[in-house]
Amino acid sequence: MADSRVHLPVIGQAPAAEPATPTAPRRRHPEWIRATLPTKPAFFELRAMVKELELHTVCESASCPNIGECWSRRALTIMILGDICTRSCRFCD
Repeated sequence: MADSRVHLPVIGQAPAAEPATPTAPRRRHPEWIRATLPTKPAFFELRAMVKELELHTVCESASCPNIGECWSRRALTIMILGDICTRSCRFCD
């Protein structure tokens, strides 16, 4: 039985990145860019309410890293068509 696979050449292959070494300092993000974990009671109350009412939010569908900040202020965006999002943006899972 002959090999029917087509072998394609790799064109413009990027050079492999150098692995981090213990002597190379690790680049850190500034403190202001980091999202903190939600700890305020308002976040947990709102999350329970969303689950209880079986609502779908853009925040959860898009896996928004700022969900803790917004929900702690009781701010969220609900999808009115249930789990169907009409925005077709690249953020949703």
